[in-house]
Amino acid sequence: MLALLACLLLGLAACGEGDDAAEESVAGLLEEELEALESDMATAEADGADTGAGVPADPDLPGDDLRIVDLGPPIGGEVDVEVADDDVSLLFVAQGIDPADTVDLLEVIAPDGSSVDAPLALQPFNGGEVAALLPLSAEEPLTAGTWTFVVEAEQAVTGAFAVLQRGPLPAQQVIDVTFHIASTVAAEATAEEREALALVYRNAGDTIFNPHGLGVGDIEIVDTDPAVTEAFALLDLPSSGDDLAQREICAALDAGEGPSRRLAFAIVDEVVDPDDDEGETEGNAAGLPGATILPGMSTSCVVMVADGSRNITDLASTVWHEVGHLLGLAHTTESDGLGFDPIPDTPECDLTYDDDDDGYVDASECPDGDNLMFHDSDALALTPQQAFVLRHHPLFHAP
Repeated sequence: MLALLACLLLGLAACGEGDDAAEESVAGLLEEELEALESDMATAEADGADTGAGVPADPDLPGDDLRIVDLGPPIGGEVDVEVADDDVSLLFVAQGIDPADTVDLLEVIAPDGSSVDAPLALQPFNGGEVAALLPLSAEEPLTAGTWTFVVEAEQAVTGAFAVLQRGPLPAQQVIDVTFHIASTVAAEATAEEREALALVYRNAGDTIFNPHGLGVGDIEIVDTDPAVTEAFALLDLPSSGDDLAQREICAALDAGEGPSRRLAFAIVDEVVDPDDDEGETEGNAAGLPGATILPGMSTSCVVMVADGSRNITDLASTVWHEVGHLLGLAHTTESDGLGFDPIPDTPECDLTYDDDDDGYVDASECPDGDNLMFHDSDALALTPQQAFVLRHHPLFHAP
């Protein structure tokens, strides 16, 4: 069984190194997108069209429900985000000076001056960047006004960004997926085998999402550059928490084309933990939540293995579990029975449920053992409040 606890608590971090395109600054790429948008708006105005306030035209960013705001470096460690009346979700990202620079989110302050603690409880090892998703509960919706994020870094926070989603959200939403093959094993798969793999993951995703008006949209399977495969097919992911290599491969998947509204999977041969010769990592999210959507970020993908003890087609629940992390869901219960997610309708399984007194709680002992986000489970169920978080993530959109 996979080492999911290590995946969440110790294997999440941020920004990395990659090819030349991946090393472009986020600010530079967003500036190019803004220039293109201004040009398009000027043309539309000349034609008498309604310009609105949508995102740049991009096939991977359907609809006009997103705003991407470059907030610049923080002043005195604080970054303000202006939330409009029709905004229903906010993905905030702060970036450090380099991949080794730890970035921390210290406080989130709502427009009424109160501190919002839930995003702080999710923060893992934050190398290079940190992200936060709001809202995390239907009881605490995103309110209009000025939200303040207090951040710090070992060296410097060089920039901050906000992805704001307008409402109302559609009744049905989907998430588009790209599988990037950086694996010598998976690269040998035939077109038919790739289609079969995509179908397995679509069916598992739909089983998880469909009861909540969500689903899997477009699926692509693409081969990465051979240099990426050579560098990352055997991926080092130490349980000590420094997952620089994963941040590097996530960054290497960035084609330098600007914002992308697609969920990125990186398929590698194996994940090697130099700190653990016995455990096996089958999948891992690069962030909780990850810095998705924005270009130049590297807590932005889920890694999955093609050459583990289980066939890659058997890993669908594991990999969608990791997607849950990337989109803002924590473990419902940690293995020690001491840590729980902030979601109000997920059960908590403390050590009073530890029937065999081994100091750990497992799926057979816990009321949340049948949940996708339990620390060690192949279950495919979500609660309504977990689905609320996913529904408000900007990667989900109208079909």
